[in-house]
Amino acid sequence: MKLDHVAIWAVDIELMRTFYEKYFDARSNLKYENERKRFTSYFLTFPGGGRLELMH
Repeated sequence: MKLDHVAIWAVDIELMRTFYEKYFDARSNLKYENERKRFTSYFLTFPGGGRLELMH
């Protein structure tokens, strides 16, 4: 089994993205936005290959 990514629901995904970029050297994709569903997310990739999705 291979785990692709872990997802976290957050109130402030901009703050969370900045935290992971600063302290864990994560690299973010461009923000995904779905206005109809009022959903936004970022995928963060870590140097070791893991990924984290931040969702609001």
